Amino acid sequence: MKTVSLDNAELLGVGSLLTFFKGWRFKHLLYDGKNNTCIFWGSGMLNPDENIKIPNSQIMSVRGKLSQELMGLDSEITLGDPGLLLSSVIPKETTKWRILIIPHFQDYNNKKLEKFKRDNCFEIIDVRNKPEDIIKKISSATLVLSSSLHGLIITDSYNVPNMLYNISGETKFFKYYDYYSATNRQKIVVDDSFNLLDESTLHNFAKLYYPIENLEQITLNIVRSFPFTTLQDVVEWRKTKR
Repeated sequence: MKTVSLDNAELLGVGSLLTFFKGWRFKHLLYDGKNNTCIFWGSGMLNPDENIKIPNSQIMSVRGKLSQELMGLDSEITLGDPGLLLSSVIPKETTKWRILIIPHFQDYNNKKLEKFKRDNCFEIIDVRNKPEDIIKKISSATLVLSSSLHGLIITDSYNVPNMLYNISGETKFFKYYDYYSATNRQKIVVDDSFNLLDESTLHNFAKLYYPIENLEQITLNIVRSFPFTTLQDVVEWRKTKR
C-alpha cells in the first residue's frame, strides 16, 4: 500500500480529520483556485463546539449524525465509519478465551493498566503495532475494553462484545457518541469504579452487548458512498482538477 503526506492527499478517510480543517494549516487542500482538491469519506468531527464549513470539497460520507448535524450536511448523506468493513476483508480468527484491553496511544503508559499485566486473562494491545496482527487478535477475543475508538469499531465489525473503557477518566465522548449515532449501538462506558478483574463482572458486561442489527446495510451504504469504482474513475476525476 502506498501512502502519501497530507499535503499530497486527494482522498481523506476515517478518523476525526474534518476537525483539522478548521485552522489555516490545511486550507490549501480544499481549494486550488480551480476545482475541488479533496474528497472526504467516512471522517468525522472531534469536538461538539466546532462549526466547520468546508467549501469547495466533496464529502461523500461522515462518521455519524453528530458530525452531520454539526457541519450542516444533507440529511441523506451516508453515515458510518469505514472501519466496519474490516470483517469483510480479513476473516475472523478462531475464538479463544481472551480479554483485550486496547488503550488509545495516549493511554498506553497509564499506570492503571498495570493490574491487567499481572493477570493472564488479559492482553494489552499497542495500537502502534502491525494493523493485521491487531485485527486478528480483536476478531478472536471474547471481550474488548477499549479507549481507542477504532478498537471499538473494529470489534463491532466482528460482533465481539466490547465496552468503552474510560482509562484516563478524562475522556471526551463526542467522537464515540458520533460513531454510535450511526449504528444505534448502546453506549456502555466502564471505568475504575468497576472491578474489571472480577470474572462475573466481565461476564455480565459481555452479556450486555448486542451486535449492530443492521451492520450489513450500514457497510453496504459505506461501500456505495466510496467515490470511485475503478481506476479509470480516478483517472477521469483527476482530469477535472487540471
